[in-house]
Amino acid sequence: APGNYSERIIRENFLVPFQVAVQEGHVGSVMASYNEIDGIPAHINHWLLDKVLRQEWGFNGFITSDGEGLQMLVNTHHVAATKADAARLAIAAGVDYDLSDGSVYRTLLDQVKRGVVPESELDAAVSHMLAAKFRVGLFENPYVDADAAEKITNSPEHRAIALKAAQKTIVLLKNDKNTLPLDLNKLKTIAVIGPNADGLHL
Repeated sequence: APGNYSERIIRENFLVPFQVAVQEGHVGSVMASYNEIDGIPAHINHWLLDKVLRQEWGFNGFITSDGEGLQMLVNTHHVAATKADAARLAIAAGVDYDLSDGSVYRTLLDQVKRGVVPESELDAAVSHMLAAKFRVGLFENPYVDADAAEKITNSPEHRAIALKAAQKTIVLLKNDKNTLPLDLNKLKTIAVIGPNADGLHL
């Protein structure tokens, strides 16, 4: 959905946790979102991806598109007529990686050869990707141990941290008359209402 808010509201209310993640958590990758901010899709938002993220916050990792997010520039946002247009706009804004079937960024090679897209933009994207691979040691050891990764990320310590984070971020209505938690023994039905009530979104 569009985020039609002033820059002040965006900075004070929405960007704060992302800034902390970038500056204090030193995240290695950021994913652009599907939404628009003041009519500009996040995937082509120079202000958000370059000025704020890279210049102000000092982010030096890579920026990835959301799944099919670049195709949405054509099909949903209608700011690009073709996949090639979408690729040109997104790479200029700083999206380094096409997280979909690759069909959008696959157009870049020809666009660079024809001089439509500056080679320097492709060089910057590639350098961000290679730097990330270097930082995690993929050049020395290109294979990961999936079992070891699962043991770490699914460890009791990490599960406890995830639970604590989830509990601290829950927002509920005021619990008048101790309605919550729901007593499943007393309930016969629960109504789920709204445009997304009949579909599961993964």
